[in-house]
Amino acid sequence: EVLTLKDGGILALDWYRKPKTSDDAVTVILPGLTGSSQSEYIKGFVNNLKNIENVAIVIFNHRGMGGVELKTTRAYCGANSDDFEEAIEHIHLFYPSSPILASGVSLGG
Repeated sequence: EVLTLKDGGILALDWYRKPKTSDDAVTVILPGLTGSSQSEYIKGFVNNLKNIENVAIVIFNHRGMGGVELKTTRAYCGANSDDFEEAIEHIHLFYPSSPILASGVSLGG
């Protein structure tokens, strides 16, 4: 899923599994500085979560990562959480009853 941000930038939310019910939790995985949903350690992370019932899994790919090009002059910066906040708001809009959990690796954590 490509999410257009308020400033015109874009990022990818790569869903491994979307919520099946309104009670399913959504786990957002944040890769490290140069990681994406295609990184082996993220695939391993998903592999460890995929058998847990009632848990949706989505990988938050930073701007310019995960096969999505930069659309603005603003690049990803670990000191700025605006993009992540917009992504959480977007997920909450579509799944308002689902608890949202986040887990990050390295700079993503």
